[in-house]
Amino acid sequence: MREGLPAASRSWQLLDDFITWAHAREITVVAGFPVTVARDTYAPEVVREIGDTITEFYRSRGVPVLGRPENGLLPKASFYDHPYHLTGDNAEAYTGILIDQLIPYLEPLLVTESADAPSYRANVCAEQATARLTTTMWTTQ
Repeated sequence: MREGLPAASRSWQLLDDFITWAHAREITVVAGFPVTVARDTYAPEVVREIGDTITEFYRSRGVPVLGRPENGLLPKASFYDHPYHLTGDNAEAYTGILIDQLIPYLEPLLVTESADAPSYRANVCAEQATARLTTTMWTTQ
């Protein structure tokens, strides 16, 4: 057992079963880490080790992993009333980061009807990316 992360757990088996089920149906699975309040009790080396263990679990099953757990440890002021409930501005900023990380996995799903007429899904994705970029630019200036 690694500190803070049990090596044998029913959760690992459930995740493995889900990944097997999804892959059998040609469903893409992408893993990521939660955003939560950074605490002094979270030793950086333990957080990295846990992240490495989780990342290796997913990658060994052909599942890409977005980000690192240490990137999601944010100051308490970033949250509303719960360690997983970001304030509006912080939720928007993190959503932008998540979109950027997801784009390589979403682009193959965007189909076009012709070279001159993008499909509805492609238009929606482009509109959302533009809105996110505009919001990011507005909040950083």
